[in-house]
Amino acid sequence: MAAYSLDLRQRILTAWQNQENTQRGLAK
Repeated sequence: MAAYSLDLRQRILTAWQNQENTQRGLAK
């Protein structure tokens, strides 16, 4: 269960980071 929660949290973090990078790229 803990591993699943950690994996899910990691996926959300990765998706959030990708979104941030995309927004920065569009800003430039």
